[in-house]
Amino acid sequence: MDEKEDIVEWLEKQNPVSLLQDAIRCNTVNPPGNELALALKIQKILNDYGIPNELYPASPGRANLIARINSGKHGKRLVFSGHLDTVAIGESEWDYPPFAGECVEGRMYGRGTSDMKGGLYSMLLAFSYLHERREEWQGECLLAVTFGEETGGEGAKRMMCDQQLPTYDSMIIAEPTAHKLVIAHKGVLWVKIKCYGKNAHASMPQQGMNAICMAHDYFGCLQQSKMQETCHPLLSQTTFTVTKIQGGEKINVVPDYCEMTVDIRTNPSVNHSTILVLLQETATRIAGSHPCSRIEVETLLDLPAVMTSVESSIVRTAQNVLLENGYSDITPIGANYFTDGSVFSQYQSGDILIMGPGIPELAHQTNEYIEIADYKKGVKFFYQIAAAYLSETDNERSYV
Repeated sequence: MDEKEDIVEWLEKQNPVSLLQDAIRCNTVNPPGNELALALKIQKILNDYGIPNELYPASPGRANLIARINSGKHGKRLVFSGHLDTVAIGESEWDYPPFAGECVEGRMYGRGTSDMKGGLYSMLLAFSYLHERREEWQGECLLAVTFGEETGGEGAKRMMCDQQLPTYDSMIIAEPTAHKLVIAHKGVLWVKIKCYGKNAHASMPQQGMNAICMAHDYFGCLQQSKMQETCHPLLSQTTFTVTKIQGGEKINVVPDYCEMTVDIRTNPSVNHSTILVLLQETATRIAGSHPCSRIEVETLLDLPAVMTSVESSIVRTAQNVLLENGYSDITPIGANYFTDGSVFSQYQSGDILIMGPGIPELAHQTNEYIEIADYKKGVKFFYQIAAAYLSETDNERSYV
C-alpha cells in the first residue's frame, strides 16, 4: 500500500457505495432474520482483505461473526459492534424500492440504510483500513457482528453466553446517531400481563368479572406510579406503554380473559427488580379487589440501561476526533432506545460508546435513507477514533 495514501483516497478505491447497496439488497428483515446471507458477504470482504474471522452459526439462516486484527504489540482491545438484521418495511408504500439501495441526489434509500447497515459497513471499511495500518498502533481491534438485535439482542446474548467475544476495554456500537456521541441509553422491560376474570351475559355484567376492565385498572395504577418520577441527567423518566391488548370473544359476553404487553423503558437510576416488585404488587392489589380473579406477570425481556462516563478514554478520543474534523457540538447525549450494549454490559464492564452515520429519526421509517457523504464520513471517523485510541498506553489491561 502507498504509505502516503490516506483513508479518503483509499476508501474511494473500495467501491463503498456498491458494497452498501449489496448489503441493502440482502433482505434481513427480522423476523425471520436470514442474517447468515449477509454475514457471508461480510466474511468474503474480510477474507479478501486477509483479515482473520470466524462465523458462528446459530439457528438455520442466522449467525454471528467475529473478526480480529492484532497489531502484535501489547495494548488495548477495542470492539467495533454492529447488527445484521432490520425491521420490516411496513404497510406504507415506499417512493423507492426498499431492497434496491437506489441512490438519488446524494442519498441511498432502502431498509437498513440508516439502521444500521450504513453504520455496519462504515465500521467494516474502517476496520479493513485499520488492518492495513496495523503497524501504526498497538493492542487489537475486533469486529463483532450480531444477528437478532431488533428482537431483543438474541445474537449478542449468544455471543456472550458462548464466549465468542473476549474481554474488551471499550466498544463502539454503530447505531445511527448523526455522528453524535451517545454514552447512555435506556434499559427495557417487556412484560405480558394476563388478567383472568369471570364470564357472564353482557346484560348482567354484575354476575361476571370483566378481565378487560381489570387490565385497564392495572395499567392505570402503573401510570400513577412514582417510578415515572425518576430523573437522570441524560435520559428522560421511566415510561410505561401498552403496545398490545387482546381480550373478549363475543359482543354479548363479559370477557373472562385479557392480556396486554407493556413496554417499560428505564433510565440508569431505576433498578429493574424494583419495577418487577411493583408489577407483582399491583397485580395482587387489583386482583384482590375482584373476587374470582387473578393477574399473572410474565417477563419477556429484561435488559439494563447503559451508562459510560464522559471521562472515559473512548469518549474523550471520539470528542477529539470530531473536533479535528470541524464538529463543534461534541457534548455526549443519551438515547431512549436500547441497543446490543444492554446485553454486552450485563457480561462485561468495558466502556460503551454508541455513534454512527445516519439520522436516528429515520430508523424504522418508510423511505429510510442515509446520506452517502455521511456514510463515508463514518468510515473516516471510526478509523481515526480507533487509531488514536489504540495508540494510547494508559490502559489497565494489555493484550497482544
